[in-house]
Amino acid sequence: MRKIKIYREYLKTRHKKGGVSEVAKKFGISRQAVHQIKDEIEKGNRIQLERCMKRKELDCKWEWIYQTRWLFIDEQQDQEALIALIKEMHKDGFGVREIARRINKPATSISYHLRK
Repeated sequence: MRKIKIYREYLKTRHKKGGVSEVAKKFGISRQAVHQIKDEIEKGNRIQLERCMKRKELDCKWEWIYQTRWLFIDEQQDQEALIALIKEMHKDGFGVREIARRINKPATSISYHLRK
């Protein structure tokens, strides 16, 4: 909400000389921060977009590559298959916490298997 107020104030003063400085002073932030907020609103939040796209990519990989294998692994009897799955997922871009979340295991357990 604060970013919106800053951006609105920026729009009011953008054509004035020293407008960005005025906005920065009014909100107690740097001029660079004002420009970052302006860019984020006008161009979108690229970092969040990339995270979202990465997440979707992982969702697709999970659904179409790994989920079926996971469902058929008997954890008690087929420890090798579980470790192979974990290592493959990690190699394919899944982080330790992401793997842990998807296969309902503690992250420490995933780290342990990856170090083996």
